[in-house]
Amino acid sequence: MPMEPENQKNCPESRREHGTSLVEVLVAMLILLLLTVGVLQMFSMSYLENMASGTRTDLTYRCQQVMENLMYLQHISSSGGAVPANTGVSFPLAAGTTFDLTSYALQNWNNNFWTPNEADVINNRKPPYDISITVKSGTGISLGQLVVTVTARANDPANPPSFAHTYYRSPALKGKVVDYVAQF
Repeated sequence: MPMEPENQKNCPESRREHGTSLVEVLVAMLILLLLTVGVLQMFSMSYLENMASGTRTDLTYRCQQVMENLMYLQHISSSGGAVPANTGVSFPLAAGTTFDLTSYALQNWNNNFWTPNEADVINNRKPPYDISITVKSGTGISLGQLVVTVTARANDPANPPSFAHTYYRSPALKGKVVDYVAQF
């Protein structure tokens, strides 16, 4: 008969302490599962925020392109130069002017200032955005000047314009609008 060490003879509980019980393993797995779900939710939220940020950046870039071209064309017009006739906008700009740039560009694709042949603002026949221009008279500090607002709106898949067939990929982007304002 093998001899047991002296310290184990007096401790009958020592045999139970050699491993972990099934309950302990299940509790540890549950804790790890909860932590993993939390981390995965952070990744999905980060992805959606990244998509929204990309959309806002694209819309802002489109507005900036339009505004820079309007400023350039306004300068050419005010200094007596010839402004391209295919812009759809009358120059010099006047208060009360409103213009749906996207619809104009898509109706006159081949001979249009805003399409890839010239300004390259609308570079897709099915853009995921709608761009419009509004010109108002300045008030207060900007009295005597024109306040030009270029608005870019992400298309809403639930209520699409007649020309739209593509959308930004995130459903959280419905109704995202960028207003780009400048004084002339």
